[in-house]
Amino acid sequence: MNDVHLCKALGKFLEAGLSDFLLPLEHKPDEPTVFRAPKIVQGYLPPKNSRESKDDDFPFVLIRPDSGKTDADGCSADVSIVIGVWDGEFEGHLTALSLKEKVESLLLNLPNRTLGERFILETPVSWENSPAQAWPFWQIVMSTRWTFRAPEIVNPYTPYE
Repeated sequence: MNDVHLCKALGKFLEAGLSDFLLPLEHKPDEPTVFRAPKIVQGYLPPKNSRESKDDDFPFVLIRPDSGKTDADGCSADVSIVIGVWDGEFEGHLTALSLKEKVESLLLNLPNRTLGERFILETPVSWENSPAQAWPFWQIVMSTRWTFRAPEIVNPYTPYE
């Protein structure tokens, strides 16, 4: 359950921190530009042919757990933060970078790099631009690693003191 709590806490944290970071919605050149904060989504965007799919998926921030490890010393979880923006300009990657930098700033300014008093952000935080851009949609993938305490194992054969 720690991984679930981490993803939900990260989603709530980013939603609050990005609430005033307004980016353009997809639109045609002759239409007025409408702005909104990035949509925070757990996992993946819905398929385009599903009922949950909307035409205004962009801008978004996906919280995607990738892998994890638990041992006697604690737990760790690798979580990708996928940033997606729409920008009709050929330098739209700069819009994606701006959102990436805002997310990075929010994460690195957590008190003691700790989220929800239990999830510790490890450094470095890395990112990668998508090698094949599908203009006018731009994506960047951030890689984060979080550590937290392992659940205590109770040995039922140990007598109580």
